[in-house]
Amino acid sequence: MSVGSNIRHIRELRGLTQKELGLKCGFSASTADVRIRQYEADKMVPKLDKLEEIASALDVDISSLQVKDIMTDRDFMKTLFYLEQNMGLQINRSDQDSSYYFTFDKNNFFYNVNRMHFDDWYEEKSKVPTDTSDPFYAEKALSYEIWKLRFPLDNEAMESDMHKQVYNKYLPLAMQKYPNYSIKTLKDFILLAEKIYRSGLMISIGTIFEDEYEIIFDPQNLLDASDEQANIFAEFIATIDINTDSVTFLNMHL
Repeated sequence: MSVGSNIRHIRELRGLTQKELGLKCGFSASTADVRIRQYEADKMVPKLDKLEEIASALDVDISSLQVKDIMTDRDFMKTLFYLEQNMGLQINRSDQDSSYYFTFDKNNFFYNVNRMHFDDWYEEKSKVPTDTSDPFYAEKALSYEIWKLRFPLDNEAMESDMHKQVYNKYLPLAMQKYPNYSIKTLKDFILLAEKIYRSGLMISIGTIFEDEYEIIFDPQNLLDASDEQANIFAEFIATIDINTDSVTFLNMHL
């Protein structure tokens, strides 16, 4: 699908006319429908800043409007090969009916990074009735389609709020319990990381570059932590120099 067909598809899902969308994007009343019609017919391709305005007007993530590179069966297969090589995709075949299905290696870094997204996706998909004759099928299917088009906007808003809650919970605790604490050696850090792992806190560790690693904490797990776990994470926070109100410290680069 082209950018234009994506705009038309989502506009129709939103129940907007071309003029209504054009007005929401800031075009004048005399040109609003003309400009959107030109975009949808692929006679004009909106520049990035205008595409961002259209995405905002449609209340979707901009990636939902952009063209995907999977256009042929060859593109599809190459994408699967890439996912296998880099993200732990595994192909499987059912012994019952010889159908194929895909799973991800649970030890793969990208699987752990996206685990919560997979959970959200599964839950949203599960809300759609499997029976198309269900009286709520159309409503639920539309809601699911809109969720996909907005992804990851809803997730980012929720994650940002959770990160703020973690920040507000743990930074004062770290400053109170470990005001002058610091890690001096790599061995000390490894021992502390092991202590975190043994406490039951959920962490993922992956390689970013050859000599750079990332530790990712589950914010919900931290909000639900026991007092003992909270003190251990506060000890970890005390090793990090946080001078701003940043809430992105749950992703640590080493």
